[in-house]
Amino acid sequence: MSGQGLIYAEHLNLGFNAMGDMGTRHLCTSLARCANLKHLDLSSTGMQKGCIAHLAQALPHCRHLCVLKLTNNALGPNVVPLLAALTACQELQHLELCKNTLAASAGRALLNLAVACKKLEVLYLRDCGAAVPAMLEAMATHEGVLAVRELILDGNQLGGVVRANVWRGVLRTCQFVEYLCVSNAFLQDADVAGVAEGLRECNGLREVNLQRNVIRDDGLQCLARALELCRERPTVFVNYNAASLEAMRAFCERF
Repeated sequence: MSGQGLIYAEHLNLGFNAMGDMGTRHLCTSLARCANLKHLDLSSTGMQKGCIAHLAQALPHCRHLCVLKLTNNALGPNVVPLLAALTACQELQHLELCKNTLAASAGRALLNLAVACKKLEVLYLRDCGAAVPAMLEAMATHEGVLAVRELILDGNQLGGVVRANVWRGVLRTCQFVEYLCVSNAFLQDADVAGVAEGLRECNGLREVNLQRNVIRDDGLQCLARALELCRERPTVFVNYNAASLEAMRAFCERF
């Protein structure tokens, strides 16, 4: 990407290249000239926290950016400057930050980004650390409605961390969500009761993934009662939980 003129590429897929901090810094010097860039994939490129300032400075120049993938790097806990800078990318629709250990301070910044970028429909936050519970707590008290349609939260410690009554507020704020994944999140019956209560807040929920949690018979029954009241019943996956075989069979026969 040498030279001084504009770069007209719309898609840059550099994932799984060992770019590291140095390579990313060189890339960032060129991003300011990528006026048409829509899709940028920097997953598994060895980026570390030193890249955040460079990305935060470069990405706002990519005003047409729709998709940004930063999964499986080592961005470190403080990505707030990067998330704040991304609010300038008003076309952003899809953000992936999976497998980056983010501090709780990033939770509010994620919400602020979703509020600012009104087209942001896809949030992939698998295995992201303390930022996810903090984001959910902030979402629960947010007065507006977000555009989010896919919310991927699996692999985070949410059971016993996020208060059960938070889920209703989250699903009210994300009431247009179509796909909710909270698998492998250590959810127990009390947590599922909160999720079940929130299901009625959603208008178009199609699929809920609650696999690989610690949901027992009472949790399944609570979930079943909530599904009976849904205007449009979503598909719910509850495999690999702690419920009895009889309870699982009864749930599957009903839904």
